Amino acid sequence: MKKLLVAVLALASVSAFANHKNLVSFDGDTLSHFAKYVTGSIDGKSGNADTDVTTFSFNVNYAWAVHSNVYVGGILGFSKNETETNGVKSNADEGNSFNYGLRAIYDLSTDHANSMYVSLSYLIENEKYVDLETTYTTVEFGKRYSMFSLLAGPNVTYAPSIAYTKIGHDSKETNIDGGSSITLNLVKFDVLF
Repeated sequence: MKKLLVAVLALASVSAFANHKNLVSFDGDTLSHFAKYVTGSIDGKSGNADTDVTTFSFNVNYAWAVHSNVYVGGILGFSKNETETNGVKSNADEGNSFNYGLRAIYDLSTDHANSMYVSLSYLIENEKYVDLETTYTTVEFGKRYSMFSLLAGPNVTYAPSIAYTKIGHDSKETNIDGGSSITLNLVKFDVLF
């Protein structure tokens, strides 16, 4: 009887996950941190100095379904730049930045694992060393393709997109317009559960 009760509870919890109430996104920067195959390394020479700058970034994008086709959530992230000149590393804290923001996603279909989607996000990045705040307002359009489902619950999708971002910089000394960018995100995955 206990085994039957455990099986029924497990089946009920798996079917609850199948409703896709939660969405977690992973992009190329986040995945490169785990895989360590792309770290944003920049080499340069200035006179006799040999400079190497390596960037590690990690973002967590989480959203929860507030309606059948609308997800609302947040973004938290950390980025660290390490600068090495002639074999000597600079101050460890000088390249650290934290970011946080909000994100809303609208799915154009009720089949969330295979839906086209539009998202709007607002991100604030604070660079500790230079006292600079950068804002990113992004509109993104993409399509999810279901890759596989884990135990009929969490669904892993390939979610390439194109995004337009308006960048703004603000520091205590000056207010600088950061411009805009258009990005094609080919390394992007969403997990729905």
